[in-house]
Amino acid sequence: MSDCIEILDRINSVEHYLELLKLDPKRNRELIIELEEDLDNLIKQYEDCVHRRRLKIIEELSLEFIDVDQNTGYDIYYNRETGKYVLKPPKGIKLITEEEYDSLKIVLDYALETDGGHEPIEIDVEAKLPIVVSNMGSEDVTKLISAVDEAVKDYFGDKFGKGGVFLSDVLYLKSPTKRTSKLGVYIEVSNEKPTVDKEKQICNVEYHVEVKGKYTKREYQFNLSEYMEWW
Repeated sequence: MSDCIEILDRINSVEHYLELLKLDPKRNRELIIELEEDLDNLIKQYEDCVHRRRLKIIEELSLEFIDVDQNTGYDIYYNRETGKYVLKPPKGIKLITEEEYDSLKIVLDYALETDGGHEPIEIDVEAKLPIVVSNMGSEDVTKLISAVDEAVKDYFGDKFGKGGVFLSDVLYLKSPTKRTSKLGVYIEVSNEKPTVDKEKQICNVEYHVEVKGKYTKREYQFNLSEYMEWW
């Protein structure tokens, strides 16, 4: 906004000078014409500056930070007006595209250590659970992750014992400026169809389980109404 203020100060100075010149309009005719043209240009610059500032404020108020994108390291923002997601790079790095995305893909990465339950076999298990959401801001995403996490711990806990179900160790996300660490949860923009049904309050998960280097794909439907106050 300081640029706009500087232009406004220049406008006030020119207007004041013009008032003085117009005390003797015949003598100062050419200078008056020149300064009036300058004044018109300054007013246009000021109006353009204010317009740009307003657009920036609207954009800033409409955008809500979500997380760091797993694939690019750019910041993910949710546009509350359009219901879409956009990527914005760190300051100083040029954004290649202004594309908007329909959804978020959230992957929860779990390590399971058997300590009882219905399958008391001594094995190390890793499970990756991707869920896809749309039209969710930061608060809703956080609540959803927490609810799914609780549901997953109950689900796997019944099989392996709840004491052995936890989010994996720190994952390192790609970033153009720094190495960003997250604990077992990473997010990326997507255009995939949502797997969370808000009306039915369910989350459909197709997940992969790794046991001793072998992958198995499984499906499960979580009833999230048991784990969160639905929005």
